[in-house]
Amino acid sequence: MTRNIIVVCLDSVRKDYFDRHATRVRSMADVSVEQCRAASSWSVPSHASMITGQLPHQHGLHTHNRDFSTLPRERTLFEHLPREYHTAGISANVYAGPAYNFDRFFDTFVDAPRYQYFVDGLNATTYFNETGKRGRELYVGFLREAMRHDRPFRSLANGVAAQMKQTAMGSPIPDPMDDGAKLIRREALELLKERDAPQFLFLNFMEAHAPFSPIIGMDRSLYSVPNSWDSDREQFWDVSLAAERYPDYLRGFRELYAANIDYLDRVVSGLIEEIRRTVDRETTVLVTADHGENLGYPFEDGLLGHKSSLSESLLHVPLEIIDPPRGWEEPTGRFVSHLELPDLVCGLADGETPDIGTDRAVAEHVGLSPGPEPPRDRDYWDRMMRCAYEDSRKVVWDSLSTVTAYALDTARPCWQSEFDEDAAEAAIPEWTADWFDDDIEEYKQRARAHSNSVAVDDATASRLADLGYL
Repeated sequence: MTRNIIVVCLDSVRKDYFDRHATRVRSMADVSVEQCRAASSWSVPSHASMITGQLPHQHGLHTHNRDFSTLPRERTLFEHLPREYHTAGISANVYAGPAYNFDRFFDTFVDAPRYQYFVDGLNATTYFNETGKRGRELYVGFLREAMRHDRPFRSLANGVAAQMKQTAMGSPIPDPMDDGAKLIRREALELLKERDAPQFLFLNFMEAHAPFSPIIGMDRSLYSVPNSWDSDREQFWDVSLAAERYPDYLRGFRELYAANIDYLDRVVSGLIEEIRRTVDRETTVLVTADHGENLGYPFEDGLLGHKSSLSESLLHVPLEIIDPPRGWEEPTGRFVSHLELPDLVCGLADGETPDIGTDRAVAEHVGLSPGPEPPRDRDYWDRMMRCAYEDSRKVVWDSLSTVTAYALDTARPCWQSEFDEDAAEAAIPEWTADWFDDDIEEYKQRARAHSNSVAVDDATASRLADLGYL
């Protein structure tokens, strides 16, 4: 019988924190890939690389073009899956959703709403953002719309959830709602149970993406900040440009990041247990991340978030392979790149166990990702960057002609250390010419000159602002 395949994308989860705080998922895995690398450092280019096996300059999705409608389906793994597969996406990530046309690749797509219980009820958050009403008029208007809806009671529950979230903000009460993890788990199980055909599911969880505040269900022993704490209390660039001045803030940020990964570990391991118990068809689950997160450590230049960097904290991500076909063996190469993910998924769909290991790996970002503008040196932060891996060495170069070499350590995930050598001695490996089709400076100039914007509605803009992208 043809198996189900599920790709679980834990947005912004780096390898070292995953290893420490996702022990349940790790214990379920038949294969833990220790040296997996993302192909880019933020959502849009990384998701495009995960479904095409191409670098950003090849598939064309990056900071200057975030519209997935510009990506032909025939260049994605969806074109190569056997026809019998039903494809479904469930995502809490705005950039991997309908607003940016990521949903067009799937037969079924569920846009997991933030702070809502039910996807088939009236979305209270959208209603509150799009209506011009305020105060009593707002609540009366929502009540009327909810009662007219096909799912009135679920619509009312969504309204209660949104109001609970609003009440909890800045209070000593933990946030009553996660970022959609429980909803995604529920919807995924329903999809798996309601269809006889084999399914390919892509699930994107956003709990480990900033901003952070305590939520109900987190392990309280993992963080010391009060329930009223939130990561928006400091400005992004203030921390990124002077991390040493914010030790208390960074401690709280890192604690809640870890607690969110632990929370996701419980949700995802619970989903896998339920699949094993209730779904008759064999199901292989791949757990990974589109990219990691910088947390202000010295070995990531004190940076925070995932802007303008190709650090190991951004590129070294988990890859756990759970319940694969019999006969699966560890990848033979030192690295596994997300560029191999389409071959892995399509191979599993064909009943194969492809060797996805490689001795060399590459990654790239094309410029400054969306969000707050840097207070100075914008050209520097908006530079295009590329990197190449071979053995225990990593070389990073950019469109400003800077080249830097780093040493890696297999015993220290996400760590890198700059070699003690002049920039002139850090040469770009000749073999990278086989991977990069365009000169880095020329491509950056061309991409900037042909920027493509996407208009979004007020609710989407509000969500992007919450995530720090506007």
